[in-house]
Amino acid sequence: MKLTHLATLAALVPAVLSAQSNDSLSQRGRTLIAFGVGLTGNRDASADASKLSARGTGQMASLAVTHFVQSSVGIEISAAVLDENDFVSGTSAHHEAVSPVLFGVNWAPTALAVSSELRPFFSLVAGPYIHQLDEAGVTGARASMQAVVGGRLGAGANWYVARHFALQVEGDYHAVPAFDAVDGARRNVSGFTLSLGLGVAWGGAR
Repeated sequence: MKLTHLATLAALVPAVLSAQSNDSLSQRGRTLIAFGVGLTGNRDASADASKLSARGTGQMASLAVTHFVQSSVGIEISAAVLDENDFVSGTSAHHEAVSPVLFGVNWAPTALAVSSELRPFFSLVAGPYIHQLDEAGVTGARASMQAVVGGRLGAGANWYVARHFALQVEGDYHAVPAFDAVDGARRNVSGFTLSLGLGVAWGGAR
């Protein structure tokens, strides 16, 4: 009888440990807000007596909100600034940027979890990419806006250094149709980006 009980307990231990492990890795109910800065692309700024200018390509900055509705699956909403071009001179001002607003899913598989604190993830989001151009000068002003539907596929990792704070690294590919020509040039923002972020988290099992 005792041997039967021991055998039953021995069979149950792995299942219990597995359940505990899955529970400890669950992110259900966790919300993460992450602010990222781009590490790729070109940045250029200049100033002289007649003009101030700043230009950047690639992902300049991003903001993403992820809420996990299942153990490893979350809903993600994100916005970013891509390919910004600004200048101000004595007679004119110019602002141009591409800003995507994207919606989709974030998947942090438990099989890839290094620990409950270090969680690799994948994301797939889509939505409008908005190209905005504003100019003003002594002869007048103009403004234009175009929107195309694109998507972003990403992979990265969140490192929860404390209960409410996280560091994030993420690589993305933006797949976006080219915008119509403005001033004779078509703008295309498709390509790879890499960003480093800081996040604030709450909720979940931790």
